[in-house]
Amino acid sequence: VTPSGTYIYDASKNQWSKDTIPIAGAEFNRATGEIIIRKDADNTITTKLNGEVTTLNKAAGNLKTEFDAKGEVKAISSDYIGSLKRQQDSFDSTKTTFVDDKGISGYKVTKGLLDSVDITKPNGDRAFVMPNGLRGEMTADGTQSRWFDKNNQLTQVRDGIDSYLIDRTDPDKPQVIHQSDGAAVTKMPILDANASAADKANYPYATLDKATGALTIHNDANSAYTKNSDFSTISRMSDGNASTTILSDKVGNLVSIETSKTVDGHTISVTTDASGRVRSATLPDGSKVEYVPGDSAHDHSYLKTSPDGKTEAIGGVTYDIGAGFKYSDTKANLQTINADGTRVETDVTQGKIKYFSASGDMTSMVDGI
Repeated sequence: VTPSGTYIYDASKNQWSKDTIPIAGAEFNRATGEIIIRKDADNTITTKLNGEVTTLNKAAGNLKTEFDAKGEVKAISSDYIGSLKRQQDSFDSTKTTFVDDKGISGYKVTKGLLDSVDITKPNGDRAFVMPNGLRGEMTADGTQSRWFDKNNQLTQVRDGIDSYLIDRTDPDKPQVIHQSDGAAVTKMPILDANASAADKANYPYATLDKATGALTIHNDANSAYTKNSDFSTISRMSDGNASTTILSDKVGNLVSIETSKTVDGHTISVTTDASGRVRSATLPDGSKVEYVPGDSAHDHSYLKTSPDGKTEAIGGVTYDIGAGFKYSDTKANLQTINADGTRVETDVTQGKIKYFSASGDMTSMVDGI
């Protein structure tokens, strides 16, 4: 007898029943006192004497769900969603919260319809996990969603306007079926890393990052956009030797812009945030520049790392695709880096201006004094 029901074994029939209902594939573990129901080779339901129940679906990425004697979720884990465990709220001892495998708390986990487990994330986004491993994720406002099969394969992406259905009827030729409100259906193949140049020359086509679930639609040779797993969007545009990549959050707000320009085989790539502040850059000589945040929005610095690993603190960092990448070095000289790799060094105290080639050789100097 357990809080979740009464189990009776009929030796004449070698049959277990729960509350008079026969159970197929059930067995009793005398050592642990557990009733184990093997629904099939991959699915088991284990009931403890205290009424706690654990379900396990090995075929769905080892999906394991633990319920207490009241039927409330204690923990859930799988190879695909990580783990969430119930614990006492550190701010209110009368409440509980769920914590993920990274130590982040604030999750709410409940049992939903059709024995699903409903998860509300700290940011308000939601996820639904069915016992068979099917999973859905959606934004807090319900306008965007992503759906997965039991093998963690993306099956559909939806937003307020567009629907992208992943069709794997022919596993060797998967395709995306794209439908916009009021527009005709568009079908396009999903190409992998081994796709030929000829295949990639036929637009539109899609690519799917199996590790992250990011779906990218390649409209033509100069534009593409990506629907990320966190519902953010990346738009890419290129024109000759210049390209722009725009990252927007799930509600469409600008997060960052990356611009890249190549001249005479030299490339400069700079990422700025929504306010226009430089966050990172790769200069033509291979040097990296990284934004170093401070205690406030106005307290920050930059670190420049050269290809040989030498670091230098720099300041006054700005970028304009026409005027170049500018910063002040440790000697208070103003450095201007152009996309073609040439550099202009201005000594603001003595008025000297030095010009350098892409290889680093000084080509001329102007003495302002």
